[in-house]
Amino acid sequence: MKIQHAAFSAAVVLALSSAAEGYLRSGGRRQKNQKNQIPKNQKEQNRRQNNRGLVLTQEDMENNNNGVSYENHDMNYAPLSCNNDIDAASCDSTTFSSLVASSSSTPGSSAVVVPCGTCVTVDIVDGSKIELPRGLEVLGKLHFPSSSNVVLNTTHVFVQGILSMDEPSEGNEVRINFYGTDHQCLLPAMMCGGEGTGMELDEDCIHKHEVGKKAFVVAGGKLDIQAIDPSCPSWTKLHDVADNTQPSALLFDGTFEDRDVGDVPWTTLVTTLWGDLDIDLEVVDAVESHDDGDGNIIVNDNNKALSQSNRLNDYTGLTVKVDRSKLVNTYGMDYKLSFRYKISYDDGGDSSSSPFSPDVSSYLLLRSTGSVTNGPTRYGNDNEYIFHCDGDGTDAEGRAEASDVWTTCYADVHLKNDHSYETAVPNVRFHLGYKKEVDIVWDDISFHRAGYSSSSSIVVSSEFGSCVREGDDILVTSHVPMGWDKEIVSAVSSVQIDHDAGTATLIIAPGVPEGIPTLTSLDPVERVFAVEVARLSRRVIFEADQELYMNMTTGQMVDEDAYHGGHLMMMHTPDVVQRLSGVEIRGFGQHGFLGRYPIHIHMSGDVSGTVISKNVIRHSNQRCINIHGSNNVLVSDNVAHDSFGHCMALEDGAEVGNVFERNLVARTKVHKVEMLVSMHTGGLSTTFENNGTSEVSGPSSFWITNTLNNFTGNVAAGSQVHGFWFDTKQFVRGPSYHVPGNDRVEPETQGLIAFKDNAAHSNGRKGITMYQPGWLPENGAALENVASYKNHHGIFFHRNRNIVVRNSIFADNKVSVRHFVNRYMWNTLEDSIIMAKSNDAKSREGNDVGCFGGGDSSSSSVTGVQFAYNDAPGTQLRLHNVTFGNFDPDSISCPGGVLALSPWETQGQGPVGEPMEIMPTLKDIAFSPPAVDNSFDIPCSILDGDGREDIFLEDVDGGMGPTGNPGFFLQDAPSMKTFVDPSACHDVRREGSCADYCDGVCLRKLFVSARPIEDIEGGGGGVVDYEMVITNGLASQTFEKGAASKHPDRFDAVLPAGNYRIKFVSTASGEPVHPAVDSVTFGEEPRCSGYITEKSIMLPLKVYQRSALC
Repeated sequence: MKIQHAAFSAAVVLALSSAAEGYLRSGGRRQKNQKNQIPKNQKEQNRRQNNRGLVLTQEDMENNNNGVSYENHDMNYAPLSCNNDIDAASCDSTTFSSLVASSSSTPGSSAVVVPCGTCVTVDIVDGSKIELPRGLEVLGKLHFPSSSNVVLNTTHVFVQGILSMDEPSEGNEVRINFYGTDHQCLLPAMMCGGEGTGMELDEDCIHKHEVGKKAFVVAGGKLDIQAIDPSCPSWTKLHDVADNTQPSALLFDGTFEDRDVGDVPWTTLVTTLWGDLDIDLEVVDAVESHDDGDGNIIVNDNNKALSQSNRLNDYTGLTVKVDRSKLVNTYGMDYKLSFRYKISYDDGGDSSSSPFSPDVSSYLLLRSTGSVTNGPTRYGNDNEYIFHCDGDGTDAEGRAEASDVWTTCYADVHLKNDHSYETAVPNVRFHLGYKKEVDIVWDDISFHRAGYSSSSSIVVSSEFGSCVREGDDILVTSHVPMGWDKEIVSAVSSVQIDHDAGTATLIIAPGVPEGIPTLTSLDPVERVFAVEVARLSRRVIFEADQELYMNMTTGQMVDEDAYHGGHLMMMHTPDVVQRLSGVEIRGFGQHGFLGRYPIHIHMSGDVSGTVISKNVIRHSNQRCINIHGSNNVLVSDNVAHDSFGHCMALEDGAEVGNVFERNLVARTKVHKVEMLVSMHTGGLSTTFENNGTSEVSGPSSFWITNTLNNFTGNVAAGSQVHGFWFDTKQFVRGPSYHVPGNDRVEPETQGLIAFKDNAAHSNGRKGITMYQPGWLPENGAALENVASYKNHHGIFFHRNRNIVVRNSIFADNKVSVRHFVNRYMWNTLEDSIIMAKSNDAKSREGNDVGCFGGGDSSSSSVTGVQFAYNDAPGTQLRLHNVTFGNFDPDSISCPGGVLALSPWETQGQGPVGEPMEIMPTLKDIAFSPPAVDNSFDIPCSILDGDGREDIFLEDVDGGMGPTGNPGFFLQDAPSMKTFVDPSACHDVRREGSCADYCDGVCLRKLFVSARPIEDIEGGGGGVVDYEMVITNGLASQTFEKGAASKHPDRFDAVLPAGNYRIKFVSTASGEPVHPAVDSVTFGEEPRCSGYITEKSIMLPLKVYQRSALC
């Protein structure tokens, strides 16, 4: 049947036949054929299991009774031949408004169609709203010139031709809003009859493709959207915070000869509304304010006042009033009231006395909104506050020493929870009582949330500032450790460019926190810590109505924050260059649905030349920019703020040659659902590990599933879990696995194109993660110039090998580097800096850092490098030319070890029987300032009851020890120190630590494996318990089997240089016994000289005769 091209409602695909569901449950194959698909080996079985439920076979598609096409990964779309000469066609002969009018007058359910071979210009310039209830389908070319100023409301946009946009002119805007809940079907013109006329498509075409609701889909077509000046950067570093222009002062005359103040007549008091007097009375920055729906926080500036009480009494007062406006949830918060004043005593008053008197209280008054004067109020002793005054002209007690000089005062105020009323929001008033005969000039009166201001003047580069317009939204990233949700979104009210200085000053509200790190406030080495400032506004906006995500089985709402918006997908279109630049995408993505993202390049193979740049993604319900089965895309200078799940993502692990450069991501959030739904199979749910994405509980700002890509200059500025996640699997997953050749790709062993100049900060858990199952580059890989700061973990190595991190900086993390259970071939950190606390943080916080919960030094302290000590030889971390900074008590109140053991292997999780002596290798380690007492931490608490006595660390050049001489850190345990000269050892233990340092000793690990001895005399068929005794002629020490290594048939000992005799004795009787000894081996050779060797150990003759050593 032929129909006029129309959108097809395909909600039916969500109710597939039971037969189709059976295909999916059986891995996309008919169950009757399962016997023919038994894997030949375990590896092939693993490959198949890794990709179950993600693709339908051709047989499935041919037997699909719904007539809807799901993923057929051999089917691609191409440009339509009827558009071969489209660039030569005139775009002025047909206008978009005429197409819309024609569609509106056509009976039936027609979409607005741009015919193939035809170029159409959008001619709407007055901001009109155009309703497209049946969608917009571009088969030819649709061009939005800079004069376009229009809002399109539509159910979908399909592009099989060309959609191009120029940057709208100043004052113009192009908005495309998507709405509706019907799932749409794309009828591919090249397969469904539209190639010739470009209009008439076959509804019964077997190639129609379900693409979901609120869909913006490119299939065989091309986007050419260049809607921004290419010289405009999307973000920059904060250069400085400037002082706002100080307001004029206000004089209250004690004689009241002039009863008009600010042109307001005097009655019983002087009242001046905000704005009439130029007083810097700032609005309260409450926890919540009014949200206008676009993410803009609106705080009214009305109804704030200054009141001067009459002077009939001995004391008068100034009342500062802040009305509620839109202020809510202020209780329990800390605020600051501050002001300046200067006084004069024209009537002969004592200039050495304070204008404030202890007889007159200054208090906070909370009045229920809407109450009468005598209504419910709370004030008095529990609301009184104390002024702290300093500055010119004051003494230690805050008294003015001379008249006509400025004094600055402030009071810290806490709005207690018991100040609240059940149903009312308070007015806030401060009463400042002072002597009536005093004339006071008030200035800079401010009441604001502690640490914040209602507005700020921020300084940025002129290159960035020149692209900012009044009314734009600005993102200022978090500077708070682990503060993934502490960013600020502000509106710009003024832009001033200083071309000579190369800077721009933006006035924004709400303002930035006091002391926020800027380029000018930081030391040169720490300038990377300056917060980022991004412009969130664009003149081309794609947005979508939001609907709550309903569980398809129960019909219940999943979560109040789980929404479905629109999605943009360029699918199955290889060898076509796409350009998407300068678009603001709001509320796209569909929560919990894989395949429904704000920007999604899907299964398109090689798309060299494609550019996704300078876009803004805001409030995404599912991911941000997703590259799936597509290669050689440039993703550059984009900003993403407030998203669920992985943000910048490589989906299957087959994607290569892509470049992610200079992208900024902030506020990456954990999903509200426990299981993601795969849309690769027509909307059915799959239960295999959320398709291997791991993002439900562990989202990342940058999800790296294949390292043959380039990541340069990106910033992960606040993820709830991971910043950058190297999630390289053994096999390619998802539909990409079925692309020829991908079944032989092993992402976990791939090399690296580039990872340099990237930063991760303020992430809830890990700045950089290499885990699950681990990255194992065969030929090595280097991460260069990394900055990871203010995270829980700076970088996390687990099951990795052959990775170098160089020229990097880690600071203000709980644990800067965590390294354990890695593979053969060393990982290395070189030419880098690790700081317990940055100089920036010290300047703002002193050393009073909040220690971490846990109650022991391993989990509560700040640690430089945390490592496992039972990794296999060759797997530990190498530290070369690394400087550790500010680990001293003067810098941080709860320093842990510069190097510290991880408690992981002492909790029953470590590999049983592996050697215990493997420690990091250290070369050219420096400390600034010296870290005498905590350069190596052996937390006592993690060893309690464990029985291990075998921990030591060599200090080759003496750079870590307290004396500056080479030696060893070692565990304070009897078996470790029996043969060590006590005079050589120094107590470097801080509270909770079990480490000593011994000069000049040379330690090495000894392993003795011995067989069980049958208890012949006991007659019970048991074994004799026995111990190993080592002596050097001067001292002896007993060692229990398995005590240190947990190996049931092995004795471990740590011995200094010397000659030793070994014997074995019964645990019960102390009599000698002679077990068969299978091996006597040693740990890795230390770098000191004189360590023990085979020649140092003597065993009893009977042991030799019974053992395998002879």
